[in-house]
Amino acid sequence: MQTRQEQLIVILAQSQGWLKGRDLAALLGVSDRTIRSDMNKLKQDYPGAIQTHHHKGYRLVAQVLEDPNQPSPLGLPQTQEERLHYLLKLLLADSQPKTLKELSQDLYVSPQTLTMDLHQVGQLVGAYPDLDLEHDAKGWQLKGPEFQKRRFYRELLTSELQGDFLNLDKVLAIYEEFDMVWVAHYFQGLLKQADYQLRPASLPILLLHVGIAVQRMLAGQFLYHRQDLPPLAPKEEALARKFLQGVRAHYHCRIPAAEAYSIGRLLEAYQAMHELASQVIYQGHPLDLTHLVKDLGQHLQDLVGLDFLSDADFKDRFHLHLQGLIERLHYQVELPNLFLQDMKRQYPLVFDLAVTVSTWLGARLGVVLSEAEIGLIAVHIGSSYSRLERPWKARAILLAPQHYPLMQSSIDRLKASFGHRLEILAQYDYVSEAQLLHQPVDLVISFMPLAQSLGLPILQVSTFFNEEDELALVSLLNQVEQRQTAIQLALQLGDFLESRFFYQDLQASSPEQVLTLMARDLAQAGYVTPDFLPSVLEREALSSTDFDYALAIPHPLQAHSHQSVLAIANLASPIEWGRYPVKLVILLALKDSDWAFTQVFFKWLGQCLAHPRQLKSLLAASSRDDFLAAIVGEFPHPSR
Repeated sequence: MQTRQEQLIVILAQSQGWLKGRDLAALLGVSDRTIRSDMNKLKQDYPGAIQTHHHKGYRLVAQVLEDPNQPSPLGLPQTQEERLHYLLKLLLADSQPKTLKELSQDLYVSPQTLTMDLHQVGQLVGAYPDLDLEHDAKGWQLKGPEFQKRRFYRELLTSELQGDFLNLDKVLAIYEEFDMVWVAHYFQGLLKQADYQLRPASLPILLLHVGIAVQRMLAGQFLYHRQDLPPLAPKEEALARKFLQGVRAHYHCRIPAAEAYSIGRLLEAYQAMHELASQVIYQGHPLDLTHLVKDLGQHLQDLVGLDFLSDADFKDRFHLHLQGLIERLHYQVELPNLFLQDMKRQYPLVFDLAVTVSTWLGARLGVVLSEAEIGLIAVHIGSSYSRLERPWKARAILLAPQHYPLMQSSIDRLKASFGHRLEILAQYDYVSEAQLLHQPVDLVISFMPLAQSLGLPILQVSTFFNEEDELALVSLLNQVEQRQTAIQLALQLGDFLESRFFYQDLQASSPEQVLTLMARDLAQAGYVTPDFLPSVLEREALSSTDFDYALAIPHPLQAHSHQSVLAIANLASPIEWGRYPVKLVILLALKDSDWAFTQVFFKWLGQCLAHPRQLKSLLAASSRDDFLAAIVGEFPHPSR
């Protein structure tokens, strides 16, 4: 499958509906004829996967058939986690039994794979006593009261929207070379048998490291430890040896007994993080890891204004990560490419932070860290960032009778459930549009019918504020937040984007040519220093800044700007950038003091990449003003 055909499948999967050929052509910067040719090839290679309509265009009606000889297209439910979410939502929404054959046709995976997935779904459902996943000759079906199903769906949706940065499902899904589900179950079973206690929050990252060790050993990369290292504690040594015995038997492979030391050390470290070694020997000299973590935390605070060192889990986990990193550097052990593409697409700000931190850390250690190491550092930064970042709250007016005890319990439940995303500015029995003119209100939540429009999104909820009301509020808050981010970006972008740095139909044949031209103009205007372009190219060499929708966001490793500015190039023809052809280039040249804008920009980018249709208007913009208008237009004002 060609890269452009991969992109087409990704875009159709994300759109979840019909897309016209000319829209796809605009997104990818090719002709309508090229799109028709690519679609015919996809339909020929994957019968039934693409549906065509004369007026509506194309849509994806089935996932691409699992084929070990074909690369897995990005963005499709190929991982177990993605399939689990699909299956859960399907079973929750459909009251009729679904056979393995039907599910296999829907997902285009084997019945054997689906059986394993459904077993995992059953374990998730098991947390709800009134729900049960049943199967018989008619198929698989989720049984239980409707209100419990809605509750389950709400919590599933909330978890998905909150984007738990690292959870057990994600760890189980990232290893393609071996069955991490079996490894995790076997490992956890040994811990349970030995009554070995660990903090639940530590388990995903511990299993991440265990998976790295198993993948390395199955690839024949072994660690042979020096004899002068301190011995393992008896309990950890016994658990590690038993674990390796099980892995050997399961995979029929040879693993040196000395490998038990690395597994045992992981257990010791996560069992007693407060006893982590403060110093290690690196390149023949002592290296103070406690000092290094402190300096790294200060570097992060200088970058983003968040005190990562106040997060005890981050300090301990990153200290432990550094111990493993020093060991991998010493033994020249390569990591698998963990989370890399998903991280770049779903968490662009976090990944870029990891690139900056990895460059700083590499300079301290005298090495250049690989993309895989950057991805793992991003996991630690992202886990802490999601806890430390103060979330934006939507501002709401509540319309409800002031003296109605029955309704007060519903209001209290609303505030308790949505206090992290919602600020109630005031509660009224009645409100007019004139009353709202001078208040910074984002939406109105009404427990009473409203006949008039207030010029704002309005959500009418029932007296008892039930599960359906909660789901509707989650959806409306997402729309409000997306629009708020787009407006905030457009307002700030207006200060940083000048018409002379908007390039329409730019002719170029390589990323270097594009970046050299744009950086030259910025330098001639006195906006950037001579070090700007070398720093941008160095950042590209570490990890390409292209995304899978014909978009690249190049930027320097460090600020080399006298004045914050953006340069935008809409290329005449797509050019090969990193993994994908690129049509739209947004070059960031920001001062350190404008980090707040960077946060808004990457938050908008993450939202934009989740909605392929919204990129079309950006690609169609022919001027600075068109581009700013397209940003706000992507997220229309929500209404109820």
